[in-house]
Amino acid sequence: MQEFDRNGFVNGLIKAVIDDKLSYINKSGDIVWQQQDDTSTALKPLNIDFMNRGYFYAYSTPKNTDADNSGGWATSPNKPNIITGKNFPGNSLSITIDTNNIDTFANRFFGFKLLSAIQQLTPLS
Repeated sequence: MQEFDRNGFVNGLIKAVIDDKLSYINKSGDIVWQQQDDTSTALKPLNIDFMNRGYFYAYSTPKNTDADNSGGWATSPNKPNIITGKNFPGNSLSITIDTNNIDTFANRFFGFKLLSAIQQLTPLS
């Protein structure tokens, strides 16, 4: 059991999450209803009513003084790449979501690619 409703039993049942599935348990401890496993492989829309946990991890250029070459931050294989074939505005930091190409999120949900680019930024004077 990962969690349960701290308000206790309502109408003789308590809501809980068991093995990552929503469940209802009676006062005898019997599971009277449990969410079925999702065996579908079809992509579905992601519908959340809260802020999703961040999953983009920053990477800093390693400094030779760090024993693990992390530059003071966590290391990541997600290193910057040159983006070709996209038209980003010049002299800007751009974040673009390409809604013309469907991608996946967490291998289960419809998603879109997020692209970010820095184009010849010049310092402010």
